[in-house]
Amino acid sequence: IEQLSLLTELSKKGVALADTVLGFASEFGIGTRCDIQQAELYYQRAAIAGESVACSRMYFLKQYGRPGIISDRKEALNYLNGVG
Repeated sequence: IEQLSLLTELSKKGVALADTVLGFASEFGIGTRCDIQQAELYYQRAAIAGESVACSRMYFLKQYGRPGIISDRKEALNYLNGVG
C-alpha cells in the first residue's frame, strides 16, 4: 500500500501526524493488519510531539483498555491533558 509507505517515511522523519495516521491504520487494520501494540507505539510517539488526535486515542486506549493494553486511568488523564 503506497500511502502507508509514504506515511512510514514521514514517520521516520518525525512527522507526528504521520504517526497518528499509522496508529489509526494499525489500530483498526486499515491497509495493514490490526496490531494494537503497534498502534499504541505510533500514538505514543505522536502524543509526545503534542499531536492532539494521538493524545485522544491514547486517552481512550488507556482509559478503557484493549486486548494487549492494560487500562490505566491515571495515565489516561495525562493524555487527556496533552501531557503524554
